Amino acid sequence: MLALVLFFEILTVAFAKGIIPYCPNSNAPEVDQNGHVIHCLPGADNSCSNGYVCLFSGHNYQCCPSYQYEDVIECPAPMLTVLDSEENPLRCDNATHSCPQSGMQCLIVNSVPLCCQGTSYISGENVIKMEVDREAVVEPQCPANSFAVLDEDLKTVLCNSFNCEKKEQFCYEDAGVSICCETNYEAFDDKSIDKESNDPLKSFLVESDKLVKHINEVTKRPAHGGLNSEESTIITTAETDEATATTKPPLLPETSTSEEQLKTVTELAGGSNDKYKPHDFGGYVLSKLGSDTVVPRETKREFARRFLLEQIKRGWPYHEDFYRPIGNNSKF
Repeated sequence: MLALVLFFEILTVAFAKGIIPYCPNSNAPEVDQNGHVIHCLPGADNSCSNGYVCLFSGHNYQCCPSYQYEDVIECPAPMLTVLDSEENPLRCDNATHSCPQSGMQCLIVNSVPLCCQGTSYISGENVIKMEVDREAVVEPQCPANSFAVLDEDLKTVLCNSFNCEKKEQFCYEDAGVSICCETNYEAFDDKSIDKESNDPLKSFLVESDKLVKHINEVTKRPAHGGLNSEESTIITTAETDEATATTKPPLLPETSTSEEQLKTVTELAGGSNDKYKPHDFGGYVLSKLGSDTVVPRETKREFARRFLLEQIKRGWPYHEDFYRPIGNNSKF
């Protein structure tokens, strides 16, 4: 048993010796004369030696090398730092303090001799020429009260003095780029107009507006006469005392029930065979049974208009009588 305990202690010590603490930059930390890692307190001055900084290693704060955290050594402005094939700063020759080319100058930067070069010594062969797309960098703008002309790809149309498509368009230069512009009084999209004209919904709305205007004009006109007095009927309502001569059969009495209104009502006025049926909107559908009498269109509108006004006076569509079940003998 004692031998087993000694074995585990020896194994633990050997494993502990094999563990070498490292810094976050994968370098060995600073150690004292006994080989122990020097721990530090962050923010405290002189807790680490020169060339070391206090960093956290994942277990504790310790002194780690700081050369990777120092500023990069480079030539002072406006000089340029010459790089070698591995893209490291090119150092001067230690013996002669000279650089490989005549246009370079050896300068001591942080005790390190570096080859530096001024911009005036750079030959034209080594300068990389780049073509700048001004259209991609600068977005040209048209002057006030005008719009930029776009193509099918929604890109600004370019121009050279006078080559825009339409007479209303003009060529304007902004930020070195010439574009086609047109004033806001003349700017329009032909394709959008054609598309709107071919839109069935748009056409329907336009025709509906025309129809409403026509109905309003017709309803304001006086009813045309020309029918015999025998074919005219006086309709008197309980709400109004006015009497209007119409060429329609009389309405149902006010005391008629909902059940009676659902029945087909046939009125023979002046020998006519006009048949009226109630529909869901409260009005009547006129069907002819071999009669040659034709009611003028204006009179039908006047009849529908008067009927709706009567229903509104009785409380439609808010009064509860209009929403009671059928057969409840509710008076409208």
